[in-house]
Amino acid sequence: VRSAGYEAVRSVPAGNPTAQAAARRSRDERELARRRRILAFGALGSVTVLVASYGFGHAPWSPWVQLALAVPVWALVGWIFHRGALRAARHASVNMDTLVSLGSTVALVYSVVALVALTGRPTYFDVAALIVTLIAVGKYLELLARGRAGEAIEALAGLQPDVAHLLARQGAPGDHAGEALEGAPAIDVPVASLRPGDVVTVRPGDRIPTDAIVIG
Repeated sequence: VRSAGYEAVRSVPAGNPTAQAAARRSRDERELARRRRILAFGALGSVTVLVASYGFGHAPWSPWVQLALAVPVWALVGWIFHRGALRAARHASVNMDTLVSLGSTVALVYSVVALVALTGRPTYFDVAALIVTLIAVGKYLELLARGRAGEAIEALAGLQPDVAHLLARQGAPGDHAGEALEGAPAIDVPVASLRPGDVVTVRPGDRIPTDAIVIG
């Protein structure tokens, strides 16, 4: 997994699923709030660069103001793309982050060179800022949609009962569990504790606790 550019963490879910879902929602909300702050900064910086570029483009101070405004937007808002591009480069691969990072970086670097050494050439500081800001908006919307999809899946999983009526655990090979347990009382156990081969009973009106084969 790491050789493909991702991180792997060994984790065994434990505890109350409801508490886990609440913790996940809390993490997602914090991440969305952080992204909103970054986007607000990027939008303000990008609009200001556009005003300096198109409203005061002929002023001698305008390119320097554009540079001062575009660099923080490129660095802060574009960090998620630069980081992804660096990870991909370490594994000799490219992805969408590579494209976004390369495009904004080339626009910024060329503009700096044009400002310092190529007098009279056009600069593209507004492009460097707008590229990362607009695509960061798409990333934010993707994260928002993914969170809503996760909530829908959790709501569906919440329909599963927490308790199953266990008749018997998996027996030895060749045992006929259904015949051996005829008339045996059922005990209530957590659904999470069920194992393949367990025999459970579903009473009238109950929800089916897990995938199973009907034996009688």
